Amino acid sequence: MFEDRPERFAPWKLFLIGSLVITLVAASVATLTAFANRQDVVETLEAQAYDDGVSDYLQAPTGGPQTILLIGSDRRKEYKKYGIKPLSDTMMLVRLDPNLSVTPVLSIPRDLKVSIPGHGTDKINAAYSLGGAKLSIQTIQDATGIEINHVINTDFKGFIQAVDKIGCVYIDVDRRYFNDNTGAYVRDAYATINIRAGYQKLCGPKALDYVRFRHLDSDIIRGA
Repeated sequence: MFEDRPERFAPWKLFLIGSLVITLVAASVATLTAFANRQDVVETLEAQAYDDGVSDYLQAPTGGPQTILLIGSDRRKEYKKYGIKPLSDTMMLVRLDPNLSVTPVLSIPRDLKVSIPGHGTDKINAAYSLGGAKLSIQTIQDATGIEINHVINTDFKGFIQAVDKIGCVYIDVDRRYFNDNTGAYVRDAYATINIRAGYQKLCGPKALDYVRFRHLDSDIIRGA
């Protein structure tokens, strides 16, 4: 669900972003819709991008297969107000190879214990808090040995707008997801959500609620 935004998008970049958005919202749904609306999605993600000057940390594209780091960060207005640094809620490596009939995706668990350059050992999502997308790139490349060619970095608002741009997504929800903070102490409060089980259409805000839910599960379950 963006960084490294040089010149206007060439056709191959539109294809790249269009492919990535499909991965972002639902792996295998709404494919035709996503490609039909890829220009709108590109403009949406471009408007929500965070340019942290990551170009020097990316491996130059070779014209062949490309690897994209997808970052979903929890940047919020209240965080900025109180000086709280955001974390990377989601980190996914997406491999685009014209010689393959599939798009491999590797979801990196946010609590994975790694060595963060210059900061010692910590959870991998702390790299984003400590040094933004640049440090996340360095950390992931060191931990996996995978060269990263592009970065797309969005927040909650960007995710919502991207999902809505492709006409929402259809998801087979496995059970009811519900949380109401009425009467709960602040320390016990989680994001509110009310999504019933069954195959259904989820648009921006509800899609965000669904992909963020994890307080009754682990981050591994949420990634799945």
